[in-house]
Amino acid sequence: MVLLWGVTVGGVLAGVRATVVLPERCPAVTEDEARAATTEAIAWFGRNQASDGRWAYRYDRSTNTVDRRDHAVRHSGVTLSLAQAHAAGFPDALAVADAGVEWSLGRLVRRGDWAAVRAGDGAPTGATALLVAALATRREATGDARWDDEMVELGRFLVAMTEPSGAVLARWDAATEAPVPGEHSVFFTGEAYFALGLLDRVDPDGGWRPTADRIGRYLATERDDAEDRWPATPDHWAAYGLDVAATSAPLDADGRAYVRELAAAFGIQVRWESQRTGSGLNRWVLRGVPGLGAAVGTLGEGLGGLWRASEAEPGLGDERTAIGDRLRCVAGMLVDRQASAAEAGGSARPGLVRGAWFRLDVTQMDDQQHALSGLLAALPALAEGGPVTSTGTGEAPVGRLLWLVAVAVAVANPPRLRQVLAPAGRGGAGQTAGAVVGAVGVAAALLVALAAAAGPLARAADVSGTTALVAAGIVVGVTAGIDAGRRPAPLIHRRPVGRGGPVVTGGRAEPAVGEDLPAAWVVAVLGGLAVCRPAVVLMVLAVGADLGAPGGVAVALGAAAAGLAPLVRAPAWWPTDDGTRTAVAIVALVGAVDLILHGILSI
Repeated sequence: MVLLWGVTVGGVLAGVRATVVLPERCPAVTEDEARAATTEAIAWFGRNQASDGRWAYRYDRSTNTVDRRDHAVRHSGVTLSLAQAHAAGFPDALAVADAGVEWSLGRLVRRGDWAAVRAGDGAPTGATALLVAALATRREATGDARWDDEMVELGRFLVAMTEPSGAVLARWDAATEAPVPGEHSVFFTGEAYFALGLLDRVDPDGGWRPTADRIGRYLATERDDAEDRWPATPDHWAAYGLDVAATSAPLDADGRAYVRELAAAFGIQVRWESQRTGSGLNRWVLRGVPGLGAAVGTLGEGLGGLWRASEAEPGLGDERTAIGDRLRCVAGMLVDRQASAAEAGGSARPGLVRGAWFRLDVTQMDDQQHALSGLLAALPALAEGGPVTSTGTGEAPVGRLLWLVAVAVAVANPPRLRQVLAPAGRGGAGQTAGAVVGAVGVAAALLVALAAAAGPLARAADVSGTTALVAAGIVVGVTAGIDAGRRPAPLIHRRPVGRGGPVVTGGRAEPAVGEDLPAAWVVAVLGGLAVCRPAVVLMVLAVGADLGAPGGVAVALGAAAAGLAPLVRAPAWWPTDDGTRTAVAIVALVGAVDLILHGILSI
């Protein structure tokens, strides 16, 4: 029986390890290594910029083909990244950025008092917003006023494109000479929020703040519902805007809630991305192809904005450590995945390979743009230091901890344990009190030891506590379903004396006149193992990894205490154990959903 328990628990743990709690590979990276990768990315833009200021748009190294199309929005985005690099102390970025600015300013369309970057048959709001952000970043870093007039004209376009609700229209149409009604972009609203916030910082008398605040409120409270966006948009540009807003004035309750919402969205994406290996079953079944450099970079940008906002906003201090952990993980992945000089040396066009981020042999200018900005965002967090994989916060409100203890009791399922551990049916509990208490002691000792070891085990396995919660929730849910639909067999078979003694296995007890039961210590061991079913073990490990040893111990003791159920005589009016077992299983099922959602929605 002990062997069967070990095989069962080991098999469940191995299964979730192979499918859900995959290693979160966050390569260790130093600030110097990240700065070197940043320098390589800046050099890529310098090498691959045409004389008119445009950059190579896409390169496929498998076919050695270069795409040099125009892309006004991404061009402005690259210009912003390079302006950020100059502001962060990389002087070589400024001349490259300025050449990009000149190209965008050569494409302006002007109407009334505003100007916008034209693309095709209109003006996409994002191209203008990112150019404003680039110019404001440059102005703040250099004090150079050469493009102040253009910056203000471009800002007026953003104001004109903002609706009373705070929604930002996506495009001005040259054919109709008006914004396209009802058309909104996933990211342009956040870009306008960020750009106007920066513009207010360099031009505080320009009246930009009210529009920026209106957009911010819309993003935090209405955007996803109003624009029918589900799931909620993980908007890194909004994170930039929240950073700027938090340094100007304290965020309100909606703003703080939005920071936490975005942090959770970025956190689950970082955990998922860090589990990708790019080969074998991991690639084809479990996690897919590693993300674009642009995708990973935006995670760094978003987390960087939230990390800075959490420093400025006192109400967000609890989230700052977890956000920093995820941000350092992004930096490690970016440095690890950047094409090196050695890798470029064997390619047909080394200048397009070195310093780039490829996915399936293709790179685009926005891969370098977002990766560069993501690295820049991570530099202060790397300088501050800390782990690259967090195993949890170590804290929880008392109410939540009590709820987790209640879920653990429901997962152990006291009515089930009555049926498993009390096979003697004549007028009372089948086992002696000592044997049952011994079972509780065995369960408590085993589970408390697991709770104490949960943090070190999670770190050794490169697993965050939040990911472990998802795995625990899945196993708890399956277990609750089994409990609701199946009556358990007694653990201890009673046998007539003289027929080979007691049998310790499943099945119905055989009726007999002369009966024998195993020794109390045997019942204690087997009863303890009955409490420590795989779902209980995994929940104790997950909570211990997420909340630290104290939280794990509380859950462990709650689950162990469920083993006292055989000593409790139910009154005559109480429902049958079968009905009660099903009701308790429903509570466990609710707990399973809670564990999964908490794991997904935590940073």
